[in-house]
Amino acid sequence: MASDVDVVVVGAGPAGCAAATSLARRGRTVLLLDRSPIPREKACGDGLTRASLAQLDLLGCRPELAPFQSVRGTRLSFASGAEFTRATPGGRGRVVPRAVLDALLADRARSAGVTVAPSCRATGLLREAGRTVGVRYVDGADDRQVTSRFVVAADGATSALARAGGLARPTDRTGFAVRAYVGGLRGLTDEFRVLVPLVDPATGRTLPGYGWVFPVSADVANVGVGCLRIRPQDAGVNLRTVFRDFLGTLESDGSPRPGPLRGAPLPCDFDPERCSAGALVLVGDAARLVDPLSGEGIDTALESGALAADMIERALAAGRYEVPGYGAELRRRFGRRMDAAWSLVEHHEFVWNVVSGAASVERPLHRGARRAVSAYDRGAPEPAEAEGPAALRLWLARHGLLDEVRAARRAVREEAGDELPLLAGAVTELRDAMAEQTRIASLLVCAGILAAPARRRDARRLAVASELACLALAAHEDVLDALPDGGPRAANLFAVSAGDALLCRSLERAADVGAWAVRLMSRASADVCAGTLLGGPGAVALTTGTVFALPVRLGAHLAHADPATVTRLTAEGRSLGTTWASWEGSRRSDTPEEPGTAAEERRARCAVRALDRLTRMSLPRSGPAPAGRLAA
Repeated sequence: MASDVDVVVVGAGPAGCAAATSLARRGRTVLLLDRSPIPREKACGDGLTRASLAQLDLLGCRPELAPFQSVRGTRLSFASGAEFTRATPGGRGRVVPRAVLDALLADRARSAGVTVAPSCRATGLLREAGRTVGVRYVDGADDRQVTSRFVVAADGATSALARAGGLARPTDRTGFAVRAYVGGLRGLTDEFRVLVPLVDPATGRTLPGYGWVFPVSADVANVGVGCLRIRPQDAGVNLRTVFRDFLGTLESDGSPRPGPLRGAPLPCDFDPERCSAGALVLVGDAARLVDPLSGEGIDTALESGALAADMIERALAAGRYEVPGYGAELRRRFGRRMDAAWSLVEHHEFVWNVVSGAASVERPLHRGARRAVSAYDRGAPEPAEAEGPAALRLWLARHGLLDEVRAARRAVREEAGDELPLLAGAVTELRDAMAEQTRIASLLVCAGILAAPARRRDARRLAVASELACLALAAHEDVLDALPDGGPRAANLFAVSAGDALLCRSLERAADVGAWAVRLMSRASADVCAGTLLGGPGAVALTTGTVFALPVRLGAHLAHADPATVTRLTAEGRSLGTTWASWEGSRRSDTPEEPGTAAEERRARCAVRALDRLTRMSLPRSGPAPAGRLAA
């Protein structure tokens, strides 16, 4: 039996309009239902990030958005008075009331040929032989139904169609937010302003959420508070009380003038296994795609709507009534972001304390902690490893080590990022790509893996262990002297905890190879600590010198080199580290050198010469394992 339309989309918000418009532009017949009249009010922060604007560009909405308030970034403000600003990557964002945005998107859908039916409430799915074949809905006082080949559920956090299709489930990973348009405010800037921590005035507890002030005009802002319910006590929080208390902290011209307070749930419990069932496809809030840290859901709504349209079009062209792989693709696009956000939310008190203490500290670890909060949502794709200057890369390729070094560096990133919240972002700032490549290559050369491939697995394990130890020592170097007001205490605790976690993981990896490797690692760590305590010119040999000597020594022992060879190789590694230390100051300054500068090229040539010397000195040997006997 022929269907009335190709696709029924239920919900005319960003996700539903994106899906409907994309399908109609491909020549499909689409009916778009919404239970409310259009335009309508929607409780939302109204902030459009660059990701949202990029999707809206594809729908042709840019000209109509130009008159609305633009923002240059996000300012994160703490109760301690500390704050920092993250510029919006790729340009400016905007604040556009949802009543305006949703009406614009519905107009775009009509222009594409979509039949838009406001004030029509979906009541259930039509099923035939166990398959979804359409939607039942109420239009005024009339019960109606429409048949279709696919149904897109864009009906929000409380999706009736998700329940009807067996895709809803009870969960405690949700939240709620309230907002109002508030006039009479002072000090508004062209920034999304986020204030943490959010405190429940009734109990004094820190809440897993934040307050926001997004400027609409010179003295009017969208002001709101949002809180996730991740603990039993969070369920009883009265957000109206929290909002009133938060509003009282804002600057105004006498008394702020809030409009009606509106609320909405925050569906943050994304599950890729529950995003489609046969011809029923969930998008946006119905697919639970709200970011648990930022509360942002417009960008994921628009992108999931466009993705659903793409996959439905392919299915229709092939005569299929399902979209296999849809949930997996959503997971690929948004999973890392959601996981990172949940890690930060679940440790929100620790996170806000650390980032508050690190807000104005220009050291790599502390820059990394800020980055872990401000840029976690940019980590959806697997990050590529920085390759460094061509001279070093060509040397590695010529000696057959490029893939091995890349694999070891990927393993370091994976091992370093799963111990503490904020750690993955912090490690990104601690890592020096060229030094890392040089040290790993020196270990592999001294281990002689190309002549003895059987050592490859243990050599890689030791390379990862050695680099984790280097990161641990770098983290400990960023412990600050205490300031009179005790400001950096939380940041220092993070530096110590990060270093300890990385060092523990490095010793675990060394133990996978043998006790002798653990002893060498422990001795090197003690030498570096001694150098740090010693200070002065003599400290370089015990710190940076040891950091570069350690992988050489590990590799030489793995190759069963004789004591004299171990001593010569270790001395060469230590010499390289001492030379390297002359560049270390610039890398760890307030303005680190950018890759590709003349100084970086000089470092690369120095690394290549040292690796050439190590290659000439290293002669893979056979013989019994070191059995705990360590050379000097």
